[in-house]
Amino acid sequence: QTNEIIALRADHVNIPKEIKGITLSDAQYKDLVEGKAVKVEGMTAKSGKTFNATLQVNAERKGIKFIFDK
Repeated sequence: QTNEIIALRADHVNIPKEIKGITLSDAQYKDLVEGKAVKVEGMTAKSGKTFNATLQVNAERKGIKFIFDK
């Protein structure tokens, strides 16, 4: 996979205020809109388990990407 820059206006990306049961703070939401990565803790998976991940806008998919710690 190559790193490729894709230009996309922020208003063309779906960034919900609530993600996996956690309501984003205004600062977290603003950071995502600006293309920054945001660490979010305590999200709930479909299985009911809680998890933490870093969120970042995925311009190619026009949505949010979950980045999990290794």
